[in-house]
Amino acid sequence: MGETRVDLLHLLEDLRDAYPGALEETIVTEIVANSLDSGASHIAIRADPAQATFMVMDNGSGMRRRELARYHDIAASTKTRGQGIGFAGVGIKLGLLICDQVLTETRRGKTHVASDWHLASRHRAPWKWVPPAGLLSARGTAVRLRLQNPLSPLLDGGFIETALRRHYEALLDPRFAAILGPTTVMASASRWADAPSSARRGTRRRRRRSRCASGARGSRPPSDTWSARPTPCMKIGGAWP
Repeated sequence: MGETRVDLLHLLEDLRDAYPGALEETIVTEIVANSLDSGASHIAIRADPAQATFMVMDNGSGMRRRELARYHDIAASTKTRGQGIGFAGVGIKLGLLICDQVLTETRRGKTHVASDWHLASRHRAPWKWVPPAGLLSARGTAVRLRLQNPLSPLLDGGFIETALRRHYEALLDPRFAAILGPTTVMASASRWADAPSSARRGTRRRRRRSRCASGARGSRPPSDTWSARPTPCMKIGGAWP
């Protein structure tokens, strides 16, 4: 009897090559897109160079146990066709290419579960249930990537901010304040960077290669700091709700 084998590494590399930008930029924007799709009103991003970890936490709808199990299927998606802007959790799945570990914790109703996932070989990406790490105190999802490269751009606050501005400028542009409401960005990349996502789905279409009006030009800030300036639509600081 035969067996169907899938080259997961090749599949992920093909998926990576389908995006025009850098892999790390795709990971950031796709994870944020999936948080937006989950109905999150706050998205927190933390880059910790000392631990070589990159984490995104949101207060969206979270996942049930069976949804988290299915999320580890490279080709699976819980999305309804034609709805949302994130693609099948692709940011997290592409993270397997550059991570030793993808830790996902999610809460929804009475469900509070977590999983540990990694790419072990070309054909194997095992995952297992693990006790929740306590990243969440309420409904939502947190994803923590333990990066293989301690100099990864995902640990650079300037890189993260530029990527977010390039793809989600409307969330940070003061001209949209009356429509989108206030947003908050934490000052240090080694601390929480809260980016509330009150934008309507119709205004969240990403502009893959476009350069934003501000933030994408000029010198990059030091890797451990953010350079966001207070505006009517964005302010430094803010606490997780």
